[in-house]
Amino acid sequence: MLPGAVNLKLKTNKHPLFTRRQNDLHMDMKISLRESLVGWSQKIRHLDGHTVELSTESVTRHLQVVRSSGEGMPLRDDPASFGDLLIRIQVEFPAKLDEKQKKGISEMFPPTPPRPVM
Repeated sequence: MLPGAVNLKLKTNKHPLFTRRQNDLHMDMKISLRESLVGWSQKIRHLDGHTVELSTESVTRHLQVVRSSGEGMPLRDDPASFGDLLIRIQVEFPAKLDEKQKKGISEMFPPTPPRPVM
């Protein structure tokens, strides 16, 4: 037989939770306003089935990125090393507040000083 070439075309499906960017995995996670102020904890099932647990007791800002080192994809030249898992936090703000909630927030936080004219 004559030698020939085999052309393969692979098509991958998008994962509902993770997006791969080189060796890193990226994902979005939503937390409540309360969690963003007092802390949160979340377990995430990784692609290979193991569980990654993330938590913080500090303030988390909207669109802050949390990095979990070594929880990404295996490196091509060193399969014992891994990229990182990067989680973009989206804080869900309430659509509206009632008067009791507004009063409670006003009592918890000091008044904002006047802003300079711009």
